[in-house]
Amino acid sequence: MRYRYAKIDEALSKQPAINEVQAQEIRKLRAEGEALHNRGKHKESIEMLHKALEMLGVH
Repeated sequence: MRYRYAKIDEALSKQPAINEVQAQEIRKLRAEGEALHNRGKHKESIEMLHKALEMLGVH
């Protein structure tokens, strides 16, 4: 699970070709994914993190 967080953080740190609204949505999805994970909702967490990775073009 942690590798997904790291992938998102790394991709955002490279200043991808996305606008600020998209970057905010990605950060929101990452935070929601982590919160879901911490509550034991792993399937939902993975879905959120996958959406963020897709928006970043990372698979």
